[in-house]
Amino acid sequence: MKQGQAAITARRQHVAALWLRGVNTQRIAESLNTSKDTIERDIMAVREEVTRVNADTLEAKAARSVASLRLVQSEAWMLFTRLDDKSTSKIGALNTITNTEATIARIEGTLSGDHVTQQTINITGGAEWQHLRSLILHALDTHPDARRDVVAALLTAQAVEAVTVEVAEDRGGGGEDDDKSNLGG
Repeated sequence: MKQGQAAITARRQHVAALWLRGVNTQRIAESLNTSKDTIERDIMAVREEVTRVNADTLEAKAARSVASLRLVQSEAWMLFTRLDDKSTSKIGALNTITNTEATIARIEGTLSGDHVTQQTINITGGAEWQHLRSLILHALDTHPDARRDVVAALLTAQAVEAVTVEVAEDRGGGGEDDDKSNLGG
């Protein structure tokens, strides 16, 4: 007998709540009187949905940022053309134009001068992570809005199951390394 979509959705919400508290899949399956395979499929479905929603939100924020930077760049070009050729402010306008273009390129992931390598470090599989996740969520019991946001972030991190560490390659010029760490993806 097939379960209705409403029952599946309700079960997945219950599974997500237990799982984020650090309850393992076997115990969740036992408490809901269902198979471990079903619970694992539910967890994957929840991960995929949260990842999709967060990716859409991130893309929208990036698009708004690029649009704002393009406006700044346009204003800087207009200022540059209005200024006297001997004005030192022309250099400032050119710096603004260059900096906004570099920022746009970073947002869009197209900066040709940045040679980036990625390393993946799995932090979500261990007992320490399960314990830490449980402590974080317990601490947020009295703050439902913050808890909801943290749950979404944790689900995203679980969906990615890794921390991506981007390290700019050393070009031999004695420059500074540009290390960045991003949780979740």
